[in-house]
Amino acid sequence: MHYPDGQLVIVGDSVRLGEDIGLVMCSIDDGVYTERYPEARWSYLGRGVVIDFPNLGPIHYVEPEDGLRLITRAT
Repeated sequence: MHYPDGQLVIVGDSVRLGEDIGLVMCSIDDGVYTERYPEARWSYLGRGVVIDFPNLGPIHYVEPEDGLRLITRAT
């Protein structure tokens, strides 16, 4: 999946959606998962990414929301 500006979404990216800042926890598209978001629990979604927002919880995206913005690239 890509951000609205065309950049690739990468696990570990810090993102902003409105006032909330979240963390990309897994990319089903790329087969990349974190310990907290393991493949066994999330791969059933088939595609997209999961982003965890402290105030919103985990959100599964197949396509990004217009307001989703990369803040810091994963290291």
